[in-house]
Amino acid sequence: MNINATLISQFVVFFILVLVVMKFIWPPLIKAIEERRTKIAEGLAAAEESVAAQASAVAEVDELIKTAHLEAANLVGKAQQQADSLIAKSKEDSKEVGQREIDAAHAKIEAELNQVKESLRKQVIALSIQGASKIIEKEVDETTHAKMLDELAKQL
Repeated sequence: MNINATLISQFVVFFILVLVVMKFIWPPLIKAIEERRTKIAEGLAAAEESVAAQASAVAEVDELIKTAHLEAANLVGKAQQQADSLIAKSKEDSKEVGQREIDAAHAKIEAELNQVKESLRKQVIALSIQGASKIIEKEVDETTHAKMLDELAKQL
């Protein structure tokens, strides 16, 4: 066998193999590689969009948290104001009730004082009648002199 014929035949077989590969295997392989490259590029773009969306969502959540904190602070402030106003109203109501009770007690004391004064007047009148009757040693008519003694007691 001649080395040149073997070499040429191997070269022809190799050339045919290269043609078959270039015609039937290479294009689908290149197409699959391109599809894979496109999918990877789309995946990277989607990942970048996801990162941007996540950053946006985090910023939105932070803003919502700040808003919620402000609203909570406002609600606490309003509740504190209402509690303060209720406490002030309760204090004022209790002062009014206390003042009414003091006024009622003063009125009751005044009425009792008047009753005591009246009682004292009656006792003074009775003692005056007894004293007068002993002085003049004769019976004094209580009904006829009662008015005069009442006026005398009022002057006392």
